[in-house]
Amino acid sequence: MTNRFWFLGLVIYILVFAGLAFLNGGLILMAIPLLAYLGVALYFAPGALDLEVTRTLSTDNVPEGRSVTIKVTVTNHGQDLEEVLVEDLISSRLTLLEGKTRRRLALPAGGTVDFEYTVRGPRGKYRFEGIRATATDLFGLFQRQRVFPAPASFLIFPIVTQLRQIHIRPLQTRGFAGPILARRGGSGVDFFGVREYQMGDSPRRINWRISSRHEQEFYSNEFEQEAIADVGLILDSRKQTNMVEHDVTLFEYSVLATASIADAILQDGHRVSLLVYGFGMERVYPGYGKVQKKRIMQALAQAEPGDNYALESLVYLPTRLFAARSQIILISPLNSDDLHPLFRLRAQGYEVLVVSPNPLQYGTQLRAKNLRAKIPDVEELSSSVLRLAQIERGMLFGYLRRTGIQIVDWQVDQSLSKALHAVIAQRHHARLIAEVAK
Repeated sequence: MTNRFWFLGLVIYILVFAGLAFLNGGLILMAIPLLAYLGVALYFAPGALDLEVTRTLSTDNVPEGRSVTIKVTVTNHGQDLEEVLVEDLISSRLTLLEGKTRRRLALPAGGTVDFEYTVRGPRGKYRFEGIRATATDLFGLFQRQRVFPAPASFLIFPIVTQLRQIHIRPLQTRGFAGPILARRGGSGVDFFGVREYQMGDSPRRINWRISSRHEQEFYSNEFEQEAIADVGLILDSRKQTNMVEHDVTLFEYSVLATASIADAILQDGHRVSLLVYGFGMERVYPGYGKVQKKRIMQALAQAEPGDNYALESLVYLPTRLFAARSQIILISPLNSDDLHPLFRLRAQGYEVLVVSPNPLQYGTQLRAKNLRAKIPDVEELSSSVLRLAQIERGMLFGYLRRTGIQIVDWQVDQSLSKALHAVIAQRHHARLIAEVAK
């Protein structure tokens, strides 16, 4: 029953009570039309709602920036409904692009009606629990409301930026052809050494210069085998390292970097795994190709920064989850407590690359914007604090580089591709020069 019913009932009661109290038949006669109105409304009052509600999504996953179309179908298995309002309950994070999430209509017994709408939203997982139906009579005096379950969900994957080839060279590779020099002889294009001729060797590989020095032996050139590698991605989702200012978070840049690097490395044919380390440990086991990319994107779509006392340090990284002497890429803003855990990874034989979204300039800009109205000299204060923090961060990176760890200090307002390849290309060229010198 609605507020209108109670108001109408109160008016009828007052008229009848006043008519009897003052022996005024006119007041009682004024109540008769209202009683008739109430009787008609009661006659046409909606009965129990017996609806079948289904929800259909155009896709169960979509990249960020793309839209999803949702279709709702309602079938009435009960009595005629003079007026029913059907409302789909959606997340407040979704933006409605087309259509409406609610519709008011008349639904006869056995009738079916559907409507659809299009939404878009940021990275994440979105669940739909139920659809609310509210039936009322023509006068709006009586109503029945019920939420019908229609569970569904979809994922919005993070943005992926295109990166050039990421040159990595871990100490151990896998036995499949790939882009990495494997430090052993086999099929390839780079010269590796010379060995005695074996049956089946191509005559083109015979080193005639060396063979001419021997009377009965031939020698063949051997090339360095090219193979694929195991690459372990670690996304740091600890809240204390990922700055959060209102609805803006540095963590979104870490997710973008992880998604982009995973895409680039999988395109090169490597076997990739993912560990989201923070509130918990979300693990995507090693795999290849498009299927593995989808698994990683599903994990990244649901990743959120969080606090966990047991995982507040990288000391507890489960290194046993990664293949021995493989490549590890850590995406993290880093703090001073992360120094020794990274040293430990290098000591265990891992090649380590750290992609670090720089929190200093990013955080200073956000805080200065909020404090500018309160502190007149906030710009000078911010620049002084920033210089000190940059010195500390530079010292941290210096320690890491001296152990052979590659560091990409990424200013998030600049291109990730340029920042990444400025460091990796420099290291790659240095290795080539060293190998030629040998």
